[in-house]
Amino acid sequence: MTTVLVTGMQGWIGRFVQARWPARDLVGVGRSPEVPGFSDGRPLPPGLALQPARYAPLDLRNAEAVDALIARERPGLVLHLAGGTHTAPPALLHDLNVTASVALVRSLGRHVPGARLVMGSTGSIYGETLRAPQDETHPCHPVTDYARSKLAAEQAAAQAAEQAGVSFVSARIFNVIGPGTPPSYLPGVLASQIAAILNGAPPRIQVGPLTTSRDYIDVRDVADALRLIAESDVQGVINVGSGEETVIRRILELLMEIARGRGAPEVTIDWLPPRPSNLNRQVAGVARLAELGFEPIHSLRQSLLALLEDCLHGALDAATT
Repeated sequence: MTTVLVTGMQGWIGRFVQARWPARDLVGVGRSPEVPGFSDGRPLPPGLALQPARYAPLDLRNAEAVDALIARERPGLVLHLAGGTHTAPPALLHDLNVTASVALVRSLGRHVPGARLVMGSTGSIYGETLRAPQDETHPCHPVTDYARSKLAAEQAAAQAAEQAGVSFVSARIFNVIGPGTPPSYLPGVLASQIAAILNGAPPRIQVGPLTTSRDYIDVRDVADALRLIAESDVQGVINVGSGEETVIRRILELLMEIARGRGAPEVTIDWLPPRPSNLNRQVAGVARLAELGFEPIHSLRQSLLALLEDCLHGALDAATT
């Protein structure tokens, strides 16, 4: 049985990969100690059943420790989902996203030649939309330190993979939503306020203008897409998105519709002053992913319903207490 190594397994997407991956030898890697029942420090979404997996707490910046792990486990497949977050400073982003990825690829080449590595990247690499949809040939003009570090990681890891004889593909994941959405993400912010109203808080929410658009894809669909990509022979880069453009105000409208169906009163919206947005528009070109037989199965409404259930069960609130 092929060993599958998942870096960042205790992260949001990593936990859904663990839940939805076919039964096989799974090994998780992450900087934090193993914390069963949690993801990124928050309780798992209700009903999420995880596949059995072994776990190794490991900082991927430690090249010697990474090399020892790869030599011991000899994974035929690596899903590389670990990395720095949007709030990390540039130097740390480079270490976590670029240096660590290259060390991982080189170690695979030494100990498991012919292994396959799927890197979790981001659709924000493309920057502002010059033509829609943003397919894999769209120019890359990242506008944040995080996106710039992910592009640099893609380029450096691809070069290292070619030299090391490792099969490499970078999955450019667009805007993930659904159960477990972090409370710092705008859909999480909106759902938390709606859930509070359903739990008896005054029917008033505060939000800035919701005029930008994004491509939202459910985290469960992301996990399924990553499995298809991993099991294919596609190389280079591939987008992971829904292919649907959604004006963000639609997120609020759907959440309010769901809440009204549960007896929520009319809600007053306090519109806050606008804040600068990194990107005005995003929509993924997903023809390459569709060629693998992928089609999202969760609608935006279903994703938001699952997110709202999280809030009502306190999964998001737990992170703020």
